[in-house]
Amino acid sequence: MSLSIPGFPHAKFDERSGFGYLVHYYPFDAVKKSNLSEDQWRNQSYSPEVLNFKTGYPNYLRVFKAPFLKLIGHSLQQIGEMKALLVPIPSSIASGDPKFKKTPRQKGERRNRDDRNAVFCNELARGNTRLRVLDCIVRVGAKAEKETWTEAQHAKSMAMNTEMKLPRDDYSGVFVLMDDVATGGGTLKGARKVLQTAFPNAKVIMLVLGLSRAPNKFEPIEPPS
Repeated sequence: MSLSIPGFPHAKFDERSGFGYLVHYYPFDAVKKSNLSEDQWRNQSYSPEVLNFKTGYPNYLRVFKAPFLKLIGHSLQQIGEMKALLVPIPSSIASGDPKFKKTPRQKGERRNRDDRNAVFCNELARGNTRLRVLDCIVRVGAKAEKETWTEAQHAKSMAMNTEMKLPRDDYSGVFVLMDDVATGGGTLKGARKVLQTAFPNAKVIMLVLGLSRAPNKFEPIEPPS
């Protein structure tokens, strides 16, 4: 259902699938090949802000803090819960890989910040007694950039971080999986499978900043005057 989050008219959470998002995201490469103008992309969508989020600068991450907390709150309310463990979706490469980047992307660099979701989750939980970050999923198999994987492939490439203190196997609370952008949903569903295998009694919901959409389905933030 649509949620009442001021300034974010497209925010939704579907209780049946456990999936929710804050904004529509239009990939700029697709926009360049469409009839959607750059002005519409920049001024009538949150797509530039989502791209800025990916770079990993703290001020860009904080742009979405307040509305995303509202998204979490609405989603938990719909499933009858009050508290949750925040689980950031890991990067497509393992944290031990030399290419793994823990600093914001500088001008001229190709890679965005790989731990941006974890940094954002920690910001969300700061001072919030209802949320706790559990960075418990690690990538054990690398995915090539722009390569498309199935849910099963993603699940196989991830694992629980057994080196950290985890909840008991019979944990029956809520996990909130957080990612910046969802396209086909394979990454989120793969991570959900990893969590559900480890904690079969838990609830898992999947929340993202942006749901990727084709430019021909463009919906402006504000209706035309």
